[in-house]
Amino acid sequence: MVLVRKACRDGGSFRSWFWRECFEALVLGESMSQERAVPESAVPLEEISSWPEELCRRELPSVLPRLLSIYQHSDNWIEHIQILKIIVEMFLPHMNHLTLEQTFFSQVLPKTVRLFDDMMYELTSQARELSSQNLEIQSTLRNILQTMVQLLGALTGCVQHVCATQESVILENIHSLPSSVLHVIKSTFVHCKNSESVYSGRLHLVADLLQALFKEAYSLQKQLMELLDMVCMNPLIDEHDDILNMVVVIHSLLDICSVISSMDHAFHANTWKFIIKQSLKHQSVIKSQLKHKDIITSLCEDILFSFHSCLQLAEQMIQSDAQDNADYRLFQKTLKLCRFFANSLLHYTKHKRQLYTRTSPNDQDRNLIENVLCSQRWRSWIQSAKTRPGAACGSDHQLLVAKFRLKLKKVGETTGPVRDDLNQIPYEYTVEVTNRFRGSDLVKRVPEELWTEVRNIIQEAANKTIPKKKQCKKAICLSKDAFK
Repeated sequence: MVLVRKACRDGGSFRSWFWRECFEALVLGESMSQERAVPESAVPLEEISSWPEELCRRELPSVLPRLLSIYQHSDNWIEHIQILKIIVEMFLPHMNHLTLEQTFFSQVLPKTVRLFDDMMYELTSQARELSSQNLEIQSTLRNILQTMVQLLGALTGCVQHVCATQESVILENIHSLPSSVLHVIKSTFVHCKNSESVYSGRLHLVADLLQALFKEAYSLQKQLMELLDMVCMNPLIDEHDDILNMVVVIHSLLDICSVISSMDHAFHANTWKFIIKQSLKHQSVIKSQLKHKDIITSLCEDILFSFHSCLQLAEQMIQSDAQDNADYRLFQKTLKLCRFFANSLLHYTKHKRQLYTRTSPNDQDRNLIENVLCSQRWRSWIQSAKTRPGAACGSDHQLLVAKFRLKLKKVGETTGPVRDDLNQIPYEYTVEVTNRFRGSDLVKRVPEELWTEVRNIIQEAANKTIPKKKQCKKAICLSKDAFK
């Protein structure tokens, strides 16, 4: 670092000096033999960022430790991001996914989180001095935001790489990744939510970059939830390791829910859906560690907030006495959101014992192997489906009870027009039409009269000779076929 400061103090280009040192340390190396050594002038300094895939794979064991060392000892944000992007884009695809935690995540992500926190602190500290006249502060803040967007992009690359393995992922092997990513996502959403007060009315000067930052964090969280769906927990790991890691993930998502509740309703609902899903998926091992009170309290608060919003919208529509489609659509969305939160609360608090349909004789193994299958059309009829564990069935299977709500309406009989069966035109029709035309005077007639007479001849002949189509009765609504 003394050399770095000296190079900068002497007026030399820091970036050129940095990449020259990186290239010499990585490509040439002090211990490299004379046969492999390449003159510095023969290779461009930026070539490391354009190495072919095969060269990256071959040089990974020697290059990665040096890159990580430079990353740990560098104090420059831009160089940090450049090295991180090189590792993620060029060397991460060649690492063994079973050792990612030891070789990469545990060494890089803690420093990355501290780097992001430092940038966020610097951004918040200088934001109040932002003005259209102070171009220096404006340029500094925009550079920080651009660097943060690039950092989020690098984290997205890490998550996408793990997702691309197409295998079940054990949380222990990547446990630094979810917690670090969620910390960065939460900080980003909090900053975007408070941007009006942070930038003191001068938000328009950085609005485009803040929007890009929010979109990058939004995409990163969606990618992370996709990854966590693939995660399985190792039952052999001590509860203070694997179990607590999953608990931290769920509690972090719960904190994010409280931040984004007023920012994006659809994203808020999807995050809640994921929390409930993961809580029930790993309930057998994390049930005692979860903050159930906080989860239920947050759901109840969201139910009350959405319910009061529905009432306010309904009152506004009544007072305005106007048929505004936009207000009505907003009311429907808010009502749907309220119903979603209520159903999520019921689903979360439902006793898991009522979900099992088979219990082994020793009461140790439980399975969900019987389900109520129905067409998507009839799905809304099912109000609930649960087992009765205490009912004696003479089997290790449980009695399954489902409640249906049928919504019927009276349909009146419709008497449509009776149509001719054109597939069964008899010979008599041809004879009838021919005789009628022979007996008619069709010469020197007005076109309207001629058309009327021709039409009447054809219709009368058809009614007299062509049979009518038979009308088929509609199927009974609640027939056996309807429930298949």
